[in-house]
Amino acid sequence: MTGTLAEYLVATSIMAISLTVGALLVALLGWFADVWAVAGIIGGISLITTIAGTSNRILDVNLSEQTSQILRINDDDRRRYLGGKGLGLKLINERLSVGVDPLGPDNLLVFMMGVMMGTGAPCSGRFAALTKSPLTGIMLHSSCGGPFGMAYKTAGYDGLLISGRAPSPVVLDIDENGVRMVDGSGCW
Repeated sequence: MTGTLAEYLVATSIMAISLTVGALLVALLGWFADVWAVAGIIGGISLITTIAGTSNRILDVNLSEQTSQILRINDDDRRRYLGGKGLGLKLINERLSVGVDPLGPDNLLVFMMGVMMGTGAPCSGRFAALTKSPLTGIMLHSSCGGPFGMAYKTAGYDGLLISGRAPSPVVLDIDENGVRMVDGSGCW
């Protein structure tokens, strides 16, 4: 291990300050949205009063049954969990039974996009991948980058829940009309 305890404490303090500043910015954005909602029009310019970065649609795919459905996120859950990791953990907590095998077909693999994705805001091009860990047996998440999140968000969804086990390899072909399960044996 390199570095000293002092370097670790400085890095941890900087991370805590960054998280605090981020929380403050979210709170300020919420306050401004409330003010704008009351004011309606400021200086002759009409202002957006709702979060436009969400479709409130999550694609739920069951590989065992080869089915899919669209879940709608209600306003209360959207306000409480906003998106990404928080909403993903809530969905896993609601849907998984105690004792589910992390490597079994009843576990979920969840991908959740944040509400700021596509806005150009710093660090907004990330999405959360969540599941139950086979190592610890508790829920885990990973913050991910790359083109998947933006492509998925522009298809019109805020999240993807995958459950079940396909009888043979499949590729999920997702667009604004839903999902098609295409033979994926050529990828193996």
